[in-house]
Formats: sequence, structure tokens, C-alpha cells
Amino acid sequence: MANNYKTIAVYEYSYQAQILKGRLEADGISVYLGDLYSVEAEPGASQAMGGIKLKVKAEDVIRAKHILSSLNNNDEDTQCLSCPQCESVDIEHDITVNGTRDLWANLKHFFSNLLLDNPKMQYRCTNCNTKFIQ
Repeated sequence: MANNYKTIAVYEYSYQAQILKGRLEADGISVYLGDLYSVEAEPGASQAMGGIKLKVKAEDVIRAKHILSSLNNNDEDTQCLSCPQCESVDIEHDITVNGTRDLWANLKHFFSNLLLDNPKMQYRCTNCNTKFIQ
């Protein structure tokens, strides 16, 4: 089921995702919340898992992003994700480890973000393989 869906936003807390899920469903858009139950079971793992992914069917992406942007023009809790290179919305949280150096860099990034109010996450576009931080 989740394979036909594209991530359009990421939330740290389940209440944020649930509210907007209801809003999109009220407009007839089918919504899937990725990693919802894992984050609810262990709230401290939200950042490590890349948050709760709000996903919609590929044909509803533009309409759903338009609805979210109209609701959240100044809301920093919502990240409408698109690749800076190819503008694809087929984005996933990037936690790849290619060696010891990358492992230490990822651990440093993770622990430094624990101390920040607005941590940045690394993402990877599955369309063009571009990595970016948002």
C-alpha cells in the first residue's frame, strides 16, 4: 500500500500529522502516515527515524501540497519536501552509512541535533539520488 504513496511532509509529533491527515482526508485525499506507530511507541526515536511521514498518492501530491502550504504558510513544524535538484517529491530520510567516517559523522550530527531547538535532517531524493539537509 505505502509503495504508491509519496512523502510530502514530515512531522516530529503524531498530533501534527494526525490533524493534517484529517484535513487532507476531508478534501478526499487518501493519506498514509509512515512510521506513526513506531514513533508513538518510542517518541524519543522520532528524529532517528526521520519523523512521521505524511504520504499521499502520487496523483494527489500537487493538490495536497497546495492545501498544506495554504494552511502552513508560516508553520516551521511542516517540511514540504522536494528535491532541490530535480524537484521530485520522492524523498526519504537518509541514514546511509558507507564506512567508519560516515558513521562518526552521522553520530555527531544526531547528537548535536539533540541540543538544537530546530534540528536539521538529511534527506535523499530517490529519483536523482541527491542528498540534502533541510
